[in-house]
Amino acid sequence: MVNMSTIDARELYFGNSNTLDNRYINQNGYLAVNVKWYYPKLNENAYDSEDVYHSLINSFWGKADEIAESFNYDGCHSYGRSGGWAIPYFLNKTEYRYITVTSDKNIKNMIVTETFKSFASYIEKLWILIDREIKVIETKEQLQQLTTRIEEL
Repeated sequence: MVNMSTIDARELYFGNSNTLDNRYINQNGYLAVNVKWYYPKLNENAYDSEDVYHSLINSFWGKADEIAESFNYDGCHSYGRSGGWAIPYFLNKTEYRYITVTSDKNIKNMIVTETFKSFASYIEKLWILIDREIKVIETKEQLQQLTTRIEEL
């Protein structure tokens, strides 16, 4: 027979999966997703590399904002020196409030962590999609098809 007093109820519910990978913690201790794009690999036959790049970056941030809102954040924007972090936020009147890392494992903080991990998973999948597809875009029509596909996700 298991002595229930020795089992942490949070571990029964969340298991040990509530740990957060350090890659989701930016230099200021905020929870964020690294989306730095050091060298975008554009198709050398693209009709206009600059238009392709800027269109897809705009599509990414528009969809990232939608994803954030679907997780009950007020939005998502770029953060950091190079703008390479996708960081969800809550808006407190005119001030951004970001999620910080905490070691306190109370149920509320565990839910905040799990919510962020789900948000991060969607942001990473979107980023991978764009990084993969940008390599094959040659025409304005292909770009429009991809941006429409992103909008419809």
